[in-house]
Amino acid sequence: MYTLCIFFYTYPWCFLFLFFSFGSSSCWCFPSCSFILFYLFYLFFFLSFFFFFVTVLFFFYLFSYYYEYLLFYYHLPLVVDLISTLS
Repeated sequence: MYTLCIFFYTYPWCFLFLFFSFGSSSCWCFPSCSFILFYLFYLFFFLSFFFFFVTVLFFFYLFSYYYEYLLFYYHLPLVVDLISTLS
């Protein structure tokens, strides 16, 4: 029983056990509500960090294509035109 309690403690989906037990006294894994708040905060922090990381990667991906477009289709013809004008 103690091993099962440690198992519930160590995983983030542990707070679901509380919701299914409806806060009854049979919820022996959680002595107080602070654990629910801790796991909800942990889940929110993990998801927000994950979506932030994916968004930053996506914008870097877009910027790389946009930078390539600017370099080869905008700046390069201007440089070639400038060189041909000077020579």
